[in-house]
Amino acid sequence: MGHTPDYCDYRQKGRGLTMQEIIEREDLTMLTMTQISGVMKIHPARLNYYAETGQLMFPTQKSGNRYKVPRMVFLKAMGVIE
Repeated sequence: MGHTPDYCDYRQKGRGLTMQEIIEREDLTMLTMTQISGVMKIHPARLNYYAETGQLMFPTQKSGNRYKVPRMVFLKAMGVIE
């Protein structure tokens, strides 16, 4: 996967959500790799690579050319809910 760093300060405005935002936003049923990048501290392109190769600790679904994860599955994987 090219020159995409594993970890980086991904602080572009409008990119990524905090864990609190993911917990509070019940209108979100599916999360994109960009939305979870802020919580995981991994660049979205690297997350897409990990999803493509099955290296994430939770299952993902491919929708077009994007990978998504159900919000509740993500929260369970991160230990927020049981």
